[in-house]
Amino acid sequence: MRPSAAFSIACLLVLPLHAEQAWQSKPYADWTVREARQVLMDSPWSKQTAGRLSVPPGFSAPPHTGTLGDGVHGSIGGTIGTYGTRGVDGEVGAGTREPSAPAATVSTPVTVRWESALPVRQAEIKLTQDPQPAGEPVYVIAVLGLPREIGMYSPEDFRSRAFLRIKGKKKIPADGVKIVMPDDKPVVLLFFPKTTEITTDTKEVEITLSGVLDLRQKFAPKEMVYLGDLEL
Repeated sequence: MRPSAAFSIACLLVLPLHAEQAWQSKPYADWTVREARQVLMDSPWSKQTAGRLSVPPGFSAPPHTGTLGDGVHGSIGGTIGTYGTRGVDGEVGAGTREPSAPAATVSTPVTVRWESALPVRQAEIKLTQDPQPAGEPVYVIAVLGLPREIGMYSPEDFRSRAFLRIKGKKKIPADGVKIVMPDDKPVVLLFFPKTTEITTDTKEVEITLSGVLDLRQKFAPKEMVYLGDLEL
């Protein structure tokens, strides 16, 4: 193969990796349904991770349903609005009751999402879901994909062990937690005060939980830019 031809093929392979995503190049009214789902499930504001959950006696975690599922909602189309509307095309899964040890810790796939970010709220609007209200003086982080039995715990079980860690700064404890149960699918909402500035120069921020639910998820502020503005 001639060098010029090889170079052309290499360029074609590299170009898609640098193509702009929808949230970088156009307003949400022009997003497709698929693009809106991607913002909610796999974007700089939304990350898939594994959590370790303390479960009540007799409960076994729901099976993982595939690379696009979260173990509860069935498929990437089964996402939900923060305050209760059913998502598009998804089926509701469930855990099962069966004999088990008195106490257990299971690994469960979850989605950690920066719910207060403008593109997330707009993606929910695009999918006719209920977005997090704008203008609140807090960062709101949602944890989705948990089994319904998480509802047996109180918000305080999460609040005292939930932190927002900004690299190089003192960790910020959550000052509020809500557990909402839209369509019997729990969402844990963590509220963090905006007491420490986050900018695009901030190397990373990390959400950590321990106790009832153990998880860590990092976000890169320099990637969380929408139409030229940092959106958190």
